[in-house]
Amino acid sequence: MQVWMATYFPVWQVRKAFLLALHVRVGGGTRIEIGTIIREDTVIGRNCYIGNDCVFEGHTRIGDNVRIESQCHITSYSMIDDYVFIGPGFLSTNDNRMAYYRRGHGQNFRGVTIRKKARIAGGAMTLPGVTIGEGAIVGAFSLVTRDVRPYVLVFGVPAREREDTDGLLKEDIEIE
Repeated sequence: MQVWMATYFPVWQVRKAFLLALHVRVGGGTRIEIGTIIREDTVIGRNCYIGNDCVFEGHTRIGDNVRIESQCHITSYSMIDDYVFIGPGFLSTNDNRMAYYRRGHGQNFRGVTIRKKARIAGGAMTLPGVTIGEGAIVGAFSLVTRDVRPYVLVFGVPAREREDTDGLLKEDIEIE
């Protein structure tokens, strides 16, 4: 209940103070919008932006200079490296056995790993344990069922490697 309450204060500085009290570490310059739920043992790096109404399950690590748009769900045991962009409505999963109320519930959770400079368009979804390689791009509303190699473009259901006819992979970010 405290997690919900902490993220609904209208002033960002108040929300940040409550998150710190809940043992959530938030780096300097990071802004988390109203309605976002952040569970225990989560670390968010410096200069990040987290949109409205996101959910971060516990034991999640987010690097520096990450932008996560509104209404994303990042499951437990996920890791997001520096300079990652995630569009609105992204959904990651972490329980490949769907073992709730069955033997083994709570064991072997595997979140998503998103490597440095990767970009994920809105509405994409990943299955448990998937790694999205450095600099890779995942198209909108794609279902990522297996690891994505670095610096490739994938999209579709299921997501498959595609030719980068628009030169998206050649675009680079300006790192200060």
